[in-house]
Amino acid sequence: GITNVTCSRCDYTNTKDPTEATNEHKYDVKGETVAPTCTEAGYTVYGCSAGNCGTTSNLDPVEALGHDEKYEVIAPTCTEAGITNVTCSRCDYTNTKNPVEALGHDEQYEVIAPTCCEGGITNVTCSRCDYTNTKDPTEATNEHKYDVKGETVAPTCTEAGYTVYGCSAGNCGTTSNLDPVAALGHDEQYEVIAPTCCEDGITNVTCSRCDYTNTKDPTEATNEHNYDVKGETVAPTCSEEGYTVYGCSAGNCGTTENKDYTRRAAHNLISVDKYGEDFGEVACMTCGQSYINKDTHTSDSGSLCLGCGQDECICDVQVEWNGYVTPDPEVLEAGESKTLGGEDVTGFDKGLIKIESAEEATLTIYVNGDMYTVNGTELIVDLYSYDTIETVTIETTAEAVYVIYKKL
Repeated sequence: GITNVTCSRCDYTNTKDPTEATNEHKYDVKGETVAPTCTEAGYTVYGCSAGNCGTTSNLDPVEALGHDEKYEVIAPTCTEAGITNVTCSRCDYTNTKNPVEALGHDEQYEVIAPTCCEGGITNVTCSRCDYTNTKDPTEATNEHKYDVKGETVAPTCTEAGYTVYGCSAGNCGTTSNLDPVAALGHDEQYEVIAPTCCEDGITNVTCSRCDYTNTKDPTEATNEHNYDVKGETVAPTCSEEGYTVYGCSAGNCGTTENKDYTRRAAHNLISVDKYGEDFGEVACMTCGQSYINKDTHTSDSGSLCLGCGQDECICDVQVEWNGYVTPDPEVLEAGESKTLGGEDVTGFDKGLIKIESAEEATLTIYVNGDMYTVNGTELIVDLYSYDTIETVTIETTAEAVYVIYKKL
């Protein structure tokens, strides 16, 4: 300590009687109170009132509170250990305790068996987490199981039917044709084309179910025409027979045949005296055919000589002769009638009858009851249009001469 001396009248100052400090504080000036924490005690700060030393002392201690622990329990997982995290509600204290080992995976197994085209495998998962793995791989069996029924294909004539089965043993997409049904064979239909005169015959074979075609049993053309397709009819003339043209229906040969002949028409006959009385010639005004009332000869060609009288014909002109011969002329008296029948008319068909008188008369000829008559000096009847001659009757009202020309 010290004694400070001052003057009451002036500014004099001094010190005296120094003494050493006692070093004994008197903390009785209450100051700040510090609350206790979790780890530190609380106290009150007291200043020293014994001097102006400025020292303080923490007094009135209060025990530390200790941590107000809060617990976060973290359970163990498959791959991580469990733990309890400790924190304090009043401070930033942290700690851990109660460690627990990781659980390990709770493995679940999905066994995928191998199929025909895919290998097998065991898929491993965990019931607690998203862990996945595979193990125990196996190769594909290559054994298909065809039991998924699909399209049924019907049998045809040439191919067997079947049912398409898919493989259920995997997703290979393969199929197999099973449940075979034998091919039907052709349902043959036969079109028999008979041979014709000019074309071979054949049997055409088709199938009622498909486009199969074939031929069999070929036969040669018959060369036998069947003239039954009626065509043009040609009318008879006095020189030629009539006929009908028939085409052949047995094929497409185009050949024809003349059939259904009709007797030629009667000549339009008149007497001519071209070569003299001795020949007694009659001729057709239509065709020029002439007949001669006399024994004559014929040429080598079968033509009747017009009457040259030679042993060998020297005539320049000849007419077609159908083999007629004539008997000697017969004389009928006025009013006389001559009837011929039976063998006496043999050869009269295709011939002709001529009757002449020197004067006007009624000249009549009956052929099979058909009457031909004229009032004049000459009557000629062509017998060609008659198939058969049964009776001929000749009548005249004046003396007349008749001649009958007959075929050979």
